[in-house]
Amino acid sequence: MFQLARKLDLAGTALFKDEIALLERLANDRAGVIKDLNMQPEEGKESLLAAVAGKNIRESKHPIIIMSQRLGRMLRWLAGSCLPDVLSEIRQNPDKWALASCVAAWWQKVEDFMLQAWVVEVMKKPCLHISFHFDGIRCDRSRIEDHESSVADFCLKCSKVIESETGFETTIVEKVNRTLIQHVEDACTKEVLRVPASDRVLLQNGNCIAFALHRAIENYSSPVNVLQNIKTNSPVNTTALERGCRSYRECQEEFDVKLTPHVGMEMTEPGCYLIHSENGGAPHCNLLLVRDSASASLFYHKEHIYSGSIQSFKEIARKAIDRSSVVSFQLGEHCGNHQAFTQRNLRSGM
Repeated sequence: MFQLARKLDLAGTALFKDEIALLERLANDRAGVIKDLNMQPEEGKESLLAAVAGKNIRESKHPIIIMSQRLGRMLRWLAGSCLPDVLSEIRQNPDKWALASCVAAWWQKVEDFMLQAWVVEVMKKPCLHISFHFDGIRCDRSRIEDHESSVADFCLKCSKVIESETGFETTIVEKVNRTLIQHVEDACTKEVLRVPASDRVLLQNGNCIAFALHRAIENYSSPVNVLQNIKTNSPVNTTALERGCRSYRECQEEFDVKLTPHVGMEMTEPGCYLIHSENGGAPHCNLLLVRDSASASLFYHKEHIYSGSIQSFKEIARKAIDRSSVVSFQLGEHCGNHQAFTQRNLRSGM
């Protein structure tokens, strides 16, 4: 967007020097802007986008957020001035915010312009799959492995082609999407915690919620014998093993525990939490033991314990590809806000 504004060669830019300065900084140092906001990367990105889009957000008193809102007004005015016919057409729909929709159409046209040049370059060689994903593309790895020296070289070449064809500078990098559990495995300190042979029924598909509860017993104020319960020949256990999953409601009733659901991983107090995530199509439950701020929190996954600060776990949850599916179930007497009660019907099994 900064390059687009610069290419317009606007007259009287002194009127918007502060807004343009912020736009340039966002283009070149967004991480620094977010750091000045004292936010985590994902949270800061969302807040900045919301401010530029004109939303009234809670951090609105911060000078950067206020300037971002002013930047949004400038961009809406600029889009409407440059595309009066588009603005007029959008205004035919009373349900749309015409100026905001005009900015979106303006930027999406630029993105399409760049993506077209990119796709043409990719399709010059045999390619089994190519699809659009927001501001990037996805293509089969064989297209790169068969015709390029490396992924990095391919990205660099495509960046140069886009600049040559459109005049817009861009940096293309390989995007790797990781689930919550994959991020934890990559970022946290790992310790092996073997499961005894007598307890390995806990590792079977359909028992991950029970396994998390079993791990929590020594930290839970009202422990129950989870292992004994899942070894009984009951209809609930038989059904769980047949379908490879259990619901949190079933486990709450079967094991006589209290589970209080909260969307995401934004816990504010120590305790035991069952963490549900979509996990790449295989919904799974893990235990997160949150201790005081001076101690590392512990994430239990199968036969490993991963340790890290609670802030690091929260940041992982915000950037995981399955972040929209993450739900924290707090164990214990503290009920908190019973929002999303129906989420107890979520199932986990793998």
